[in-house]
Amino acid sequence: MRLIRNSISLSNAMARTGLICAPLITALTIGLMTSLTPATSHAHDGDHDTPGLVQAPKGGDIKSIENAHIEVLSQKEGIKIYFYSRDLKPMTNIQQFTVSAEAQLPRSKVMTPLVLKESGGVLSTSFDSKGAHRFTLVLIVKDANHGHNDRLSYTIEPRR
Repeated sequence: MRLIRNSISLSNAMARTGLICAPLITALTIGLMTSLTPATSHAHDGDHDTPGLVQAPKGGDIKSIENAHIEVLSQKEGIKIYFYSRDLKPMTNIQQFTVSAEAQLPRSKVMTPLVLKESGGVLSTSFDSKGAHRFTLVLIVKDANHGHNDRLSYTIEPRR
C-alpha cells in the first residue's frame, strides 16, 4: 500500500512540475508512428489474382461474362451491343448467345422490354428515354455452350 501511495505522490509531483507531460507525449507519438508504419508500408492497390482492366475497343461500356466481353455503345441512332472473345477479337457468330434487353428509367420500377436486331454479330435497339439524362439497360445473356445465364446492367446516357 505504501508503494502505491509513493508512486501516486511521485507521479503527482512530476505532473505538477511538467516533467511527465513532454516525455509522455513524445513517447506516445513515437509509439503511434512506429505502430502505423508497418501497416502502411505493406499496403498496395489491386490483387494479384484479378485480371487487368479491359478497355472497350469502341469506347463504350464493357462487361465480361464467362467466355466473352460485351460492349454497349450509345449513339444518336440508338444502342449498339458488340460481342468480343476473351482476347478482344470481334465475334461475328453470336448464335450461342440468347440475349434479351430491358430498360428502366430513373425512379421507376417498370422494366420496358426492348426489341433487339442482329446484323453481322452486332445487336442494335433503341429506347425513348423521355428526356431523362440516363437510364439503365439490363441485358440477360444466356450462353448455350456453357449453360450459363448472366444479367448485366449498364447505365446509358443517351446522345442527343
